Order: sequence, then structure tokens, then C-alpha cells
Amino acid sequence: MSCWVATPVAADYLGLSLDQLTEQIAHGQWPAKIEFGFNLIDIAPKGPKAVTPARPNAAASNFPAFKPAGQPPLPLIHDAADDSDPEAFTDWRPARAATSLTRRPPRART
Repeated sequence: MSCWVATPVAADYLGLSLDQLTEQIAHGQWPAKIEFGFNLIDIAPKGPKAVTPARPNAAASNFPAFKPAGQPPLPLIHDAADDSDPEAFTDWRPARAATSLTRRPPRART
């Protein structure tokens, strides 16, 4: 059965350096493919072949983006434009101490 692994994993498994393996891939000595942005190597090319279903086109998604018509965008919880004073949040300890006073302890076991 085919065993597709990432290039660094294949190099480690085969006992080769990454440069040696990429050179062998370039010369066609190992079957390789690019899937989901990763270069994959079949380290068991002589095994039985597994049939994989075709990957659906990313542009033809079953879940279209939700965009309400005629509505203004929701405000951001934290806007980077509000960071005009970089010295305002230099020490987090006072805020943590104040927040810890509002913490409810766990319930007692019954």
C-alpha cells in the first residue's frame, strides 16, 4: 500500500539527508506529489495502490460565506487603531490582581 509522507519524514525514514532526497526526487527516483501545499513522497512505491477520491475544488465550496445584504460590518472587539498610547498597557499584573478578586472558587464536593 502507498505510504505518502512529508519530505523531511521520508528523509529521516530512508536515512538520507534532505538534500540527497530532493535530488533523487528531481531525478524521478521517488514518486512525489504536492497536496495541501506539502511535498509528499511515496516511501512504499512497490506496494498496492490505494485509490483516493478526487479533492473537491476549493472555489466551489458547499458553504458560501455569510454576508448579510445591506448591513454595515460588525465593529471589532479590539481595533488596532485604538493603540495610540503604547505605554498604557505595559504592566499586566494590576489587571490580573483585580481580575483574580472576581474569581468564584470551585463548588465544594457533596
